[in-house]
Amino acid sequence: MPSTASPTAVNGPKTSPDPSSSLSEPLFDNSLVTNVTAQLGGAAHLRCRVLNDPDAAAFPVSWVRRRDFHILATSTQVFTRDARFAVLHEPGGGDWTLTVRGVRPSDEGAYACQVSTRTGVKAHVFNLKVVVPAAFILGGDEYHTQAGNAISLVCIVENGLEPPNYVFWYRDGKLINYERSTRISIKTDPGE
Repeated sequence: MPSTASPTAVNGPKTSPDPSSSLSEPLFDNSLVTNVTAQLGGAAHLRCRVLNDPDAAAFPVSWVRRRDFHILATSTQVFTRDARFAVLHEPGGGDWTLTVRGVRPSDEGAYACQVSTRTGVKAHVFNLKVVVPAAFILGGDEYHTQAGNAISLVCIVENGLEPPNYVFWYRDGKLINYERSTRISIKTDPGE
């Protein structure tokens, strides 16, 4: 009958493996949207999900603006004087969301969510596009009609991600007060 041997420590007592060597390298969730569009004055949310990152202290997550390679934040610590930037993160979670409030045209461009690992830096790039709504009156620059006749003016707002909260009409440089006139009516069609 063959003999079986139980494992024994040959060179001293059995030791635990180095915990850092057993950690998996962080990975990015590539299923999330990386092309983000925000409207001028609105908020942009660039959501980066890091997988296999049980200890954010071991593999810190940073946000970098690519046009000037400015480090905007590491973990939730923001390194810019621009108070419009913030990082949202739930402890223990894998989402690291860079938020930009009051978006400006100069915010447009590439941003990198990056993780420092034992083997180097991994980056996941997000592209932010800023749209600027524009308004114009449909038709020509001048309308002519006889006194007392009705006229219909149509204002078109383009490049907006959502309908505007207000549309102000002016005549001869003065704001038209809708409440004081029974001759003015406003209809809003959100369109497509």
